Amino acid sequence: VAAELVRALPHSPRLVREAVRSCAQMRRAVLRALPQADAVLMTAAVADFTPAKVARAKLKKARAGLLIRLKPTPDILKELGRRKAARKKPLALIGFALETGRGPSPSARLRTRLAEARRKLAAKNLDAIVLDTPAAMGAEHAEFHVLRAGEARARTIRASKRAMARVLVRLAEELVAASFP
Repeated sequence: VAAELVRALPHSPRLVREAVRSCAQMRRAVLRALPQADAVLMTAAVADFTPAKVARAKLKKARAGLLIRLKPTPDILKELGRRKAARKKPLALIGFALETGRGPSPSARLRTRLAEARRKLAAKNLDAIVLDTPAAMGAEHAEFHVLRAGEARARTIRASKRAMARVLVRLAEELVAASFP
């Protein structure tokens, strides 16, 4: 959805694209842009984990194999939610939750995915969150569930990623309009 989102946005001199290669670089870029932002759409985490120690040279093959220790990356979206609460200027904040769910049936897995998305919506102080699954990665079309703060029901959207991007742009516009009386 991220690439489609960029294509769906109106051409604007205020739209800035900045290439990054790591979670730390993304965090710095997002925080630099935040003071001027009216809305932020975070479509995916860079990664949930990163190597705890970075090798300075090539790692040679070893008979025993390789053990890589990982550490969690900063949760940029959660940080934005904390900063949103302290801002004087309103901020519309939309995130994504990629979840697989638990349970023996598709309906049970959907219930647990929706529950986790609701938990993230509240914990990260978001205005909306889009729930999807790993099946959406690389797919042309997917099923998305949009949950908005203060609303009990999720909106299910089966669409191409391009169409979903347009839905997200409209949602961001609605949230911004509601934030600025």
